[in-house]
Amino acid sequence: MTITPLTQYANHLTSKLSGGNKRKLALAIALIGNPSVLLIDEFSTGVDAKIKREMWGVLRKVAVGKVVVIATHSMEEASALANKVGILSKQMLAVGTTESLAAHYSEYQVQFSCPTRDDVMRAQTLMSRIPGAKLADDVATRFEVPLDASLTLAKLFQILSTQGDFAEYSVEKTPLESVFLKVIRENNVLEADSEKV
Repeated sequence: MTITPLTQYANHLTSKLSGGNKRKLALAIALIGNPSVLLIDEFSTGVDAKIKREMWGVLRKVAVGKVVVIATHSMEEASALANKVGILSKQMLAVGTTESLAAHYSEYQVQFSCPTRDDVMRAQTLMSRIPGAKLADDVATRFEVPLDASLTLAKLFQILSTQGDFAEYSVEKTPLESVFLKVIRENNVLEADSEKV
């Protein structure tokens, strides 16, 4: 797999390239000499989805047998590329594989499709019957559900299918973005420009 070629820009100044082409050029420069260690900072920021995936493919291909450290704010990128993730805010707050970090929280997210306010209320009532389930911070129809010996994934699906009457809902393992938000919340981390109260 190769990145869309930059040869058509061979006679252009780097400063005149688009942000996406500057990112591709930076990756190409980083790979010169086949280094054994790559340090990459926000390498796909400002790149469209197609080129971003091409760059990810190139990085996966050349990363074999190398140490690659990527600093990124993109949870999608971290999930796609990393076999180990560190969540950092002035100090290391959490580190592990994406699977181990998600397993630490052993949660699933249930999201309902609720076209009416009544549907939202029904979803909230149903989820209030599930031990440990709580409303997610971002959406009124998304719930976080901890799984353990008393509530397995099979039991969760059984409750949703027999006690709920919803045409559409989804159940997914806690994504890395949710893990990140939980770690940040647990460590009382505020935005970079905010001060702790």
